[in-house]
Amino acid sequence: MPRRLVLALALLLSFTALHAQTRIPAPPTADPLHLTWTGMDRPLNITSFWMTNGEEDRPEFAQPGYDDSHWHAHKRGESLAAYWKRPSRVVWYRAHVEVPAGMKDLAVSINFVHGPYELYANGRRIGGAGDIKGPGVFGDMIPTIYRLPEDIAPDGHLVVALRAGILYTPSFQEGGISGDSYLLLGSAAHMADDRALTTFESLSSNYTNLVIAFIAGIVAFGLYLSSRGREYLDLTLSYASFAAYNLLEMWQFRNPIPKQGLHLLVFSTLSTLPLLFNLEFTRRILGRPRWKLFAMTGILLIANNIGLQNLFMLNPARLSFLVQGAVPLVLSVVTYVLLDIVVAVVLFRSWRRGNHDAGLLLVAALPTSLMFFAQLVRAALILSHAIPNGDDPFQRVPGIAFNIAWSEVMNFFTSIVLLLFMVLRTIRIAREKAELSAEIAAAHNVQTLLLARATQATPGFTVETAYRPASEVGGDFFLISPGDDGSLFAIVGDVSGKGMQAAMRVSLILGVLHRESSREPARALANLNTALLSQGEIGFTTACALLVEKDGRFRYANAGHLNPYLDGEELASPGALPLGISPMVEFETMHGHLAARQRLVLLSDGVPEARSTGGELYGFDKLVTLTRLPAEDIAETAHLFGQTDDITVLTLALA
Repeated sequence: MPRRLVLALALLLSFTALHAQTRIPAPPTADPLHLTWTGMDRPLNITSFWMTNGEEDRPEFAQPGYDDSHWHAHKRGESLAAYWKRPSRVVWYRAHVEVPAGMKDLAVSINFVHGPYELYANGRRIGGAGDIKGPGVFGDMIPTIYRLPEDIAPDGHLVVALRAGILYTPSFQEGGISGDSYLLLGSAAHMADDRALTTFESLSSNYTNLVIAFIAGIVAFGLYLSSRGREYLDLTLSYASFAAYNLLEMWQFRNPIPKQGLHLLVFSTLSTLPLLFNLEFTRRILGRPRWKLFAMTGILLIANNIGLQNLFMLNPARLSFLVQGAVPLVLSVVTYVLLDIVVAVVLFRSWRRGNHDAGLLLVAALPTSLMFFAQLVRAALILSHAIPNGDDPFQRVPGIAFNIAWSEVMNFFTSIVLLLFMVLRTIRIAREKAELSAEIAAAHNVQTLLLARATQATPGFTVETAYRPASEVGGDFFLISPGDDGSLFAIVGDVSGKGMQAAMRVSLILGVLHRESSREPARALANLNTALLSQGEIGFTTACALLVEKDGRFRYANAGHLNPYLDGEELASPGALPLGISPMVEFETMHGHLAARQRLVLLSDGVPEARSTGGELYGFDKLVTLTRLPAEDIAETAHLFGQTDDITVLTLALA
């Protein structure tokens, strides 16, 4: 085997062995009035051996001389209701331990006391966590070590007392020593080793998820900067808030903080933000508008994870039974049914309809959804007394020394799948963009050839054209066709839409115009309208057609396009629908005369609709002066002002 693998296995085995030495079980039988620690072996596990009083709260309970022989003997796994009586808010625990006389390195390690508490040794207050009448503290995962004074037990007799606060409502009770609580008495040095090992065991999964979240967040942010896809920004914010919550959680493992006030608000907010951003990310990937399911789920998340928690911890004694019991239960179930199960169903349906992105997101969400569904089924079976209420099998991954929750495994799996999702989606989008670029390049070449054919020799006329598409392919078109009788037919138009669809329609129109036999403007527009309608609903097209005789007389017809300009003056035309909308539209022919040294100008709306960086439109008022210039100067002026659309200019004059 490779040397690094051997070292890794040896390290893992050593941690497991150390874990077996420190996380010792309590003796099967012991008397809390007569416990003994010799100081020569491992710490004494006093988790299960206490005398308890849950009816009174008196200061003398901490004193070593108090007679507690009539108290209740606590047994491990015993419910709080067995020895605690309402309305008392406090439970006392006492244990009598014989230690080596004059022992100066004593310490008590406390872990998983789910509520506020105060620790006393021989009547002295050694420390505590939280407000005794408050809701407890965050930070149960890592043991808290309390060093005892060097002169605490000169005669070798030590009474350890724990005063624990109880938070109770009609629906639950929290506080005191429970089945997962852990209390050790021993040397401070050994306690420090145990704390270091427990920290490693408890935070290893947090560090792993933090690293994965950091990598995934950097990838998501890089994709956002490169593609400006809002969905990647949502994913970046999700990982950023998840990382912030993870860091705060690891910090409070070593520094317990109260479960109330600003601390609770920050915790509940940071735990909710990743879910909200993930929900918005999923909505965008599915291409849905702000649909009711996502909006409702987000509102319920905020109400349940932030609003209700902070309202409950504000003053639970003043809340009604409905608010304390039924409302939190129903709200939580509805929220997570929507978040875990219904959203998974929506992802599945989208995947079946051909959304490949939804398939990968379903893989990421499915394990969590299945686990939540199993928890719902288990809760229902417990409430119906079909199965006993025991340890939650979904809380901790069994069979390993490390303290890893199933939720952390799910977070790791989700992050890996989302990393894979981003990689595969980026590759697919890059491939699609490459294919689209090739298609656009081909369309550009075709359009260039067609427009080159649209310009022919014009004997008897001086014609100038300027064409500047806003992108690779444009939606404007023009055609110049000289006649055998010395006349000149010209048309300028603009199709609706952008990109490839508009470019293909331009190619269709130019093909139709090249085959058009009629040179009468109104008839040519009518025939073009019929050809476009035969293609189905492909959008509309504006156009202005013009026929100029060799003596300067001209006729024109307009289909929703800009009017022609004659020496800077706009020529009037009756309003008409654009092409491709209705077969019943009729185009009226207008007449005029082009004198020597006059210029007729046809242009697209890309000229008056040019917009400066400050948002100012070029407008129609300036066309009076602009249309007196050559075609290239007109196009250049609009382009420099701020081109936002295709620009087409055609000018003609008698030679």
